[in-house]
Amino acid sequence: MSPNFAIQPGLSLQGKGAKFADYKVGSNRLEVTQNTMWLEVPVNFVGKLPLGGAELQLGAGPYVGFGLSGKNKFNRIGDNGDGSSTTLNEFKFGKDETLKGVDFGANITAGVKLAGGFLINANYGLGLTNIAGDKFPSNDVKNRVLSFGIGFEF
Repeated sequence: MSPNFAIQPGLSLQGKGAKFADYKVGSNRLEVTQNTMWLEVPVNFVGKLPLGGAELQLGAGPYVGFGLSGKNKFNRIGDNGDGSSTTLNEFKFGKDETLKGVDFGANITAGVKLAGGFLINANYGLGLTNIAGDKFPSNDVKNRVLSFGIGFEF
């Protein structure tokens, strides 16, 4: 391997979510949200550019994600600010369920490694697979995630 290129495999636990509805009915505001947890395995190809005492890292690569848990929530918020939250359902992953259990996509990543090994980065995950299961109200759902991270390289 070149000192200016690296292959970075990984394993990450990703929480993802969406708001599907936010509307007013009578004196209440209603929200429907979904939260999911995924185990992702990315393999990024990263170029490294020296910048004085730091290093710019730019990369991209594929990932595969496995759905671990999912929950839909219904929130009712009254006019005076009092609210209640009721879980509609926890769901399983699978073709015949709310969401399919496997997601494939591509990552784009950019970061800076400082002289002492401290890392700051941003990542965009572009889901390429339609993960809508048979029980999902829409027939086209794809994960899109922007994340930021800090770390330390030994």
